[in-house]
Amino acid sequence: DMSDETLDDLIRDLSKKDTRYHILMGSVKSKAEYEEKLNQNSKEITQKENDISEIKKAIESSSYNEENYRNMIFLIDRLNEKFNGFTKEIAVNDNNLSIYETTVETIEKTIEANRKNKEEFIAVKEYYGLLEDLRTLYSKDGIQKDLRSQSRPLIQKYTREFFEKFNFNYSDLILDDEYNISIYGPEGEANIEMVSGGEKIAIALALRLGITQAMSKGNIETILLDEPTIHLDTIRKQHLITVLRSMSVIPQMLIVTHDDELENAADTLIRVEKEDGISTVKINS
Repeated sequence: DMSDETLDDLIRDLSKKDTRYHILMGSVKSKAEYEEKLNQNSKEITQKENDISEIKKAIESSSYNEENYRNMIFLIDRLNEKFNGFTKEIAVNDNNLSIYETTVETIEKTIEANRKNKEEFIAVKEYYGLLEDLRTLYSKDGIQKDLRSQSRPLIQKYTREFFEKFNFNYSDLILDDEYNISIYGPEGEANIEMVSGGEKIAIALALRLGITQAMSKGNIETILLDEPTIHLDTIRKQHLITVLRSMSVIPQMLIVTHDDELENAADTLIRVEKEDGISTVKINS
């Protein structure tokens, strides 16, 4: 994975290398000029060599002249100096060309690597955007809100029916968009915080049963309660036991608990005990 800051650094570094690349490419293009110059110098050297040969022939065919000889020696030395200078210049240019070619190759590899990194970054960024769109779509204010809006009338209906079956003093329960609870009784609308502890437990249980019945399309044959008294004090436990005893509307109820007080609400007790590392099951009806 690559951060935006790292990618920006790579892009800036690549821009500098790209500038250097164009400078080097300009130097590489000068190779043709150097080669042209070399060819010209080679022609000049060849011409001078021919001239020297002609001069030597002339010297041999003519009477010796000391002054002419010295002039010829001087001219030959100058030509040799030029020749040596051209040779060194060609060697330097060949070396520079090799360096430029290596640098260009390195830059091209860096450009290709950064191009792939950029493509990967764009792909990851697009995928991240897709995930964000999905997160927004399935967020609390997206599909969840639509599902809550569609489920709310059914939950209210089934919870109201459980109010009637449990003989509650409250006749209706209303859920707002955020599923805040308002209940209606003989004295009109009441907030859930205003009812007694036992009524809260009964209302909470009726609401959960209403949600369950809405999810099961109105047909509840069995429910499972897992440690329903774990956060309740003694008084609220007794209220819950009373409510559970009166729940004849549910054909079958399974309660998993470590609380011995709930035994009084059961028709059949299945006890799992562990002795010497071995679990045993006992059933009491």
